[in-house]
Amino acid sequence: MVVKPSDLEKLTEEEQKILTEAENEIDENLQRNYKPLLRDDVCINLPRNIYFGDRVFNEIIRIYQKAGWKIKYESDQRDGNYMRFAPQNKELK
Repeated sequence: MVVKPSDLEKLTEEEQKILTEAENEIDENLQRNYKPLLRDDVCINLPRNIYFGDRVFNEIIRIYQKAGWKIKYESDQRDGNYMRFAPQNKELK
């Protein structure tokens, strides 16, 4: 059987589980920390115990951009990896 590109784009069951966990974590952080009158963005540390993988990471970017967020990924050896979220009409610092 020939593999189609669309077959390879689908997340596996395990990747979908990781995505759901990440979404819950990100949504909680956004709801708790987004304060548009105080600052334009929210910095969310990525959990060290969850390895996203490229496909899950790209899906996170895709769904949050579609929902109206700009996302910037930052990697820092001292502070760890994090994502910065801001509404699409705001600049990311």
